[in-house]
Amino acid sequence: MEKNLCTICLNKEYKIFKIKETNFQLKRRLLELGFFCGESVKVIRKSLIGNTILVEIGSYLISLRCSVASMVMVE
Repeated sequence: MEKNLCTICLNKEYKIFKIKETNFQLKRRLLELGFFCGESVKVIRKSLIGNTILVEIGSYLISLRCSVASMVMVE
């Protein structure tokens, strides 16, 4: 079942399997930040109003808007 970064459980490790093809510049920026297929990713925190998440990928912590994070599909 396809899930994106905004819909997954906190503190559970997932693997990235696809980045949706919506905006080339945004996809390129995610790749520059380390969001590659097969990479492990974990959502550490969600904001109270639910529009921002804190993601751990590798040894980095990255804050993403849910509009961007919903492009990253995980399994």
